[in-house]
Amino acid sequence: MSNATAMPGSQLHLPLVDAEQADAVRDELWLLEDEFPHLGDALRPMSSGFFDVSEVVGDVTLIADLIPVVEQCLDEGPTLPDPVLAARLLALLLAPGNAETAAVQIAFGEAAGWREVREMTRLASRAHRCGLSLDEYVLDLAQRKAVPQTPLTRSLHGLTRRRPDADRIRTGVAMMRRLAALAPDELRPAPLSIIGWLQWARGKRALGIAYLDEAQRIEPSSQVAYGLKWLVTTNSARWLHTEAHSDSTS
Repeated sequence: MSNATAMPGSQLHLPLVDAEQADAVRDELWLLEDEFPHLGDALRPMSSGFFDVSEVVGDVTLIADLIPVVEQCLDEGPTLPDPVLAARLLALLLAPGNAETAAVQIAFGEAAGWREVREMTRLASRAHRCGLSLDEYVLDLAQRKAVPQTPLTRSLHGLTRRRPDADRIRTGVAMMRRLAALAPDELRPAPLSIIGWLQWARGKRALGIAYLDEAQRIEPSSQVAYGLKWLVTTNSARWLHTEAHSDSTS
């Protein structure tokens, strides 16, 4: 008996999950507005029966909340047995920048996530001094092509020779595949996009693109999938070339 199920309209397969487990995650998602008041209208029920994520606003608190949740999920293993934890991770991945932060944290360790929190805290402080929200400040920097390149950004773009942790990536891919299987279709693009980047990070570009294509098929307007697909199709991580050089000289 197969232990994987195909996604409709896709060649990709996700782990089989019990309908009761998926329902438990969906039930927990409905309760998260109380647990995550800073998500605000992001968890407002839509007439279509799920969440309107269009009003999620970037916030340092959302990133700080994400870091320990990712680590706890990795520690518990790829089966994600706790529906509360799985739902919390899905909700946090809705916030702008959090999917990319989670991907780099999985690959390079918890410290990489906390470094991003510190960088974002500095940006938020500068924004406050300028009388702007964090989003407004970052938009202004982007328009002036002055957005600072943080360590996380360099890692995300493969601009470092430091190798990611192969064991963490392996666990992270399995965990995100499980999370995508448990998630309602509307919330699958974020974990699928993370898988896409992680596959690219381990040198499996074609497989990474397949996951990002699936994320875009579900949500054509997904900024996470669009940005990561551009990255994955146009760049090769420096650490992969370092590994190739090491192998050729060993």
